[in-house]
Amino acid sequence: MRRIRTFFLCLLVVFLVGCHKVESRRIGVRFWKLPTYLGGGLSERVYRSGEVVIDYPIVTDLYRIDVGLRDVAFRAAEGTALRTRALDGNELTLEITLTYQLSHQPEKLLKLIQEVGRTNEEIESIVRSVARADIRTYMNELRTSEFIDSTSSYGALAKVQEKLNERLGPFGLEFQQLKLDSYRFDDEYEELLKRIQQFEEDVKRERERRLVIEREIERDKERAEGVKNALLKEAGGYRERRARDGENYLREKQNEAKSIRAVAEAEATALRQKVAALSGPGGDALVKLELAKQLLAKNPRFIVMNGGGSGEDQLTVNRLDANRLLEQAKIFEALVPSSPSSSGPRQPAPGAESRTPSQEKTPSESATEDGARPE
Repeated sequence: MRRIRTFFLCLLVVFLVGCHKVESRRIGVRFWKLPTYLGGGLSERVYRSGEVVIDYPIVTDLYRIDVGLRDVAFRAAEGTALRTRALDGNELTLEITLTYQLSHQPEKLLKLIQEVGRTNEEIESIVRSVARADIRTYMNELRTSEFIDSTSSYGALAKVQEKLNERLGPFGLEFQQLKLDSYRFDDEYEELLKRIQQFEEDVKRERERRLVIEREIERDKERAEGVKNALLKEAGGYRERRARDGENYLREKQNEAKSIRAVAEAEATALRQKVAALSGPGGDALVKLELAKQLLAKNPRFIVMNGGGSGEDQLTVNRLDANRLLEQAKIFEALVPSSPSSSGPRQPAPGAESRTPSQEKTPSESATEDGARPE
């Protein structure tokens, strides 16, 4: 009898006691299924990953919760996508991924299990409901055009994340990221948005093309400006050179004019002195002397100087051309009748020298002598 009692006691211990090891990324909390006055309720100890927990299946429950990063996805394929309206009334469907994790602080974990949920599925259900409400609240503040602008949509999601951390953070929920995966408007409006997007792309390309053209024009202007500056510089240098050449030429001509003026003044002074000398006593004698010098300079052959006239100081100077004198003598002889005594050789006229053919004057000498007339 005693052996039977021991056997049943051992069997009872085996059914009442069990050992469990907490898995990776999880925490464990024991719950005593006893009245509160007997110490029932949630244990204050939190078992970390890798710790061994002694479980009493009849009187305790072990809550094991994953505390790693978890994603809550709102997908159209799963029927969980968010349908909402923009501020200007257009309906759209949002696909969003929400990333969160549980806090490692024991106080917040105990509060989470007591007030939110005992399993990850219960916690995710609460998170999905709260996130859905906050996402609609803040995304409804955007206009249709602002959904296309990623900056505005990211700003609204940041507000949602801040609000979720404010509301669920005290329960040990930490929201890391909200990502807008896609948005889709109604079919008609979607087509209109595609056309608008195409127009915007065309405008963007046109602006880029215009920018390229403006840059090319700017480069052409710079090149033209460079050519202009080079021409202006060249023209300035040419003008300076011509100005210097003009100044040098003017200075040279001025010096030349001064020289000519000095020579002219000297000649005028000499002429005035000569005039003064000729106007004084003995002026006539000086004139005659100068006239004689000029005649002698031309090497005359026959010069006859006869004094005569009413005044004693008068002098007549005649230059004779021997060739003409001979011609005239021949003409005179032809006019006089010939006589027998004249058949002999003709004698030269008195005062005329006989000339051989080689001594006859050339026409140039005759012209030279003809050029001088009685003065």
